[in-house]
Amino acid sequence: MEKLKKHIEKLNNSRIKFLIFGILLTLLNIFFLNNVTIQNSMPIFGKTHMTLLLMIIILELLGTIFLLKTKSNKWKIENIFLTIAIPMGILYMLTIPIGVVPDEGPHFFRAYEISNGHLVSDKNEDGIGGRKLPIEVNTILSSTTSKYDEIADKMNIKASGDEEFIGFANTASYSFVCYLPQTIGIFIGKVLNLPMLGIAYLGRLFNLAAWIALMYVALKLIPCYKKLFLIAALLPITMQEVASLSADALTICMCFLLISYVLYLAKAKKKKISRKEFILLLIITTIVSLCKIVYIPFCLLLLLIPKEKFKNQKDKMKKIAFIIGVAAIINLLWLSIGSQFLLEFNPGVNSSEQVKYILLNPLAYLQVMASTIFTSGEFLSGILSRSLESFNVTMPYVFQLLILIMMVIAINKDTENTYWDSIVQKLFSIGVLVMCILLIFTSLYVQWTPVKSYIIDGIQGRYFIPLLLLIPMAITKVKDKKMKITEKGESWFEQYLCVTMIFINIAALTLLFYTHI
Repeated sequence: MEKLKKHIEKLNNSRIKFLIFGILLTLLNIFFLNNVTIQNSMPIFGKTHMTLLLMIIILELLGTIFLLKTKSNKWKIENIFLTIAIPMGILYMLTIPIGVVPDEGPHFFRAYEISNGHLVSDKNEDGIGGRKLPIEVNTILSSTTSKYDEIADKMNIKASGDEEFIGFANTASYSFVCYLPQTIGIFIGKVLNLPMLGIAYLGRLFNLAAWIALMYVALKLIPCYKKLFLIAALLPITMQEVASLSADALTICMCFLLISYVLYLAKAKKKKISRKEFILLLIITTIVSLCKIVYIPFCLLLLLIPKEKFKNQKDKMKKIAFIIGVAAIINLLWLSIGSQFLLEFNPGVNSSEQVKYILLNPLAYLQVMASTIFTSGEFLSGILSRSLESFNVTMPYVFQLLILIMMVIAINKDTENTYWDSIVQKLFSIGVLVMCILLIFTSLYVQWTPVKSYIIDGIQGRYFIPLLLLIPMAITKVKDKKMKITEKGESWFEQYLCVTMIFINIAALTLLFYTHI
């Protein structure tokens, strides 16, 4: 009886602490909201402010109460992800106007082109990639200063039948595979004869739905690193991208799905890999290779699957070589098609000269990368969601600090009971991480940065989101035993983690809302 009383007392104390934590975050968001209101010269006791304030309190209270009732043994982390990602994703989709997410306009043009059956873009007389599209696809796009009342004026605009050539050279080189979810939504919108804005939002909805479904599967499959996975998935910068028409949505979820499936086959599955699983692995790997060439090193993660999952070592190497070979060939085939649309946009950019400079001065290039990392705050702050939309919406540093703290704790807890049984597995994880970072930096240096520049232009935090799960994989310990997977969730940390991510996203949505009101 005394033990039961002590347990109840301990449980109540933990719940009280959690509730206090939720109240403190709510007060932080209210303080943040008041600052935003003052900066926008809006009345603190105005109807808009009070309505939004009430919504914040209700949403955060509901989130806190829900997570307070959640137990890890009854409510799995992938289900918590669904409960948070669906409403938050819809709020991001509706709050952010069409066209203000980086490159969303060109992504919309490319997806619209594909919905008309054109898998490869056209060119105009100047050699710029694009296609003749309804003039309304450009009309509905909003600038970074657009207001909701301006958007309302565009609600009834439909395709008139008039077309003009619209250039989108930066997305014309993208594979049509990256736009399958958006294309389906856009196609359905055209069949239903919706206004152009409705077509665009339907494209967003299908993009978001595909991302949520695939991330749910990935989170369910992955046998470890679930906490960092959840943080990466719920970052405001991630939610912004996946709730838009950007190709980043499929790129992010397919990279995460490949990591999850490899770790599932390597550590969670006891039987040998079946033909169906081999085919799925081939499909996932090929799609990743088509999303962006900078993530093609992810294909090497297949080597983490032990030989015990195959007939023998020879069978393993033969099958993995086949998968990587198919993915590489398909990637090269599309690269030969898409490279014709690559242009040197910025003054002073010369790709061939830049490649020569890198090859002749490798040490100098490493210094350029180091200078970019240490002088460009976007490398880290971008991942922590410092800047949203087209870098015109800035989150306070306190929220970045909260995200960073949660990431550090999550990585520590994700790796403390997880071990590689071979140093080779650890080295592969490190190698893939380093190669992807090198490719991201080098691609921007070659295509976007003036020759011999000391800083790489165009670095954005969103490019590194798919790499986040590689961090705990790279620092996981090596011991003389198989990777140990702990299924027991630490509900207290998961609850604090989830409520923190809810509050940070509500703060981001508040700021985004005030930007366009």
